[in-house]
Amino acid sequence: AGVRVGWPRSSPSPIVNPTLEQMADSKLDLVMAGTEEAVLMIEGFGDFLSEDQMLEAVGMGMEAISQVCTAMGEWAAAVGKAKKLDTLRLPPEGIDQRIGALCGQELEQALRIQTKQARDVAVSVVKAKAMNTLSTSYDDPPASTDSLDLDSDESVEELYNPTEITSGLKRAASGAMRKMLLEDGVRSDGRRPEEVRPIECSAGLLPRVHGSSLFTRGETQSIASCTLGNIKDAQRVDTLENDEDKTFYLQYFFPPSSVGETGRVGGVGRREIGHG
Repeated sequence: AGVRVGWPRSSPSPIVNPTLEQMADSKLDLVMAGTEEAVLMIEGFGDFLSEDQMLEAVGMGMEAISQVCTAMGEWAAAVGKAKKLDTLRLPPEGIDQRIGALCGQELEQALRIQTKQARDVAVSVVKAKAMNTLSTSYDDPPASTDSLDLDSDESVEELYNPTEITSGLKRAASGAMRKMLLEDGVRSDGRRPEEVRPIECSAGLLPRVHGSSLFTRGETQSIASCTLGNIKDAQRVDTLENDEDKTFYLQYFFPPSSVGETGRVGGVGRREIGHG
């Protein structure tokens, strides 16, 4: 479930799902999504709120989400159909334990490498080891039981398809990073929880545009250029509320090559929609 949390300047406390009038004078616009037990996503901005105020707003939003999820569960139990679990695909039993025993320590060491490129290479080596040891292909049928000595005490180790191994490695990596953060207080790049990456901004980078800037945060960079126009260049907005043209809008371009990857180039993708 999801809720919006606002904090009108005239209100002593945050408000869940405020009206448009309340949001017009709000110093907080917080959109949250989650389950009955945990917050999954937080998006929004605040006008110089304190940490305690933000925690109060998040706590109120989480309480509202939990109530909505509880009500939805009760409603589903009363009028909904039973969940179809017979086709649910779960991880094979024992795969996480085998991945942990095979390469758990190597994966944890790889995740502690502070340079992103070197870390990715080390993780790829661990993944290749897991694939070579534990994987089988759909094209290769399993060995016939006719060739096995069923009376032997030796056990035949199960092999898994590459998708199952990839998912198991993701779970192992998530567990290793969580352990690293909770027990050692550091992230993969060596930063403490309260540390931010070095930030650098520069303007006037491109000489032939109306304006340009370069933003660098750690190993992440973003370059922006600005084009000025007249009132006829405004973007038309047609809604059920206020039809006001946008005099500023952002066109966001994130090709796979910008992060050293290959992929589809064409229509807008997830990043363009979310950021632009």
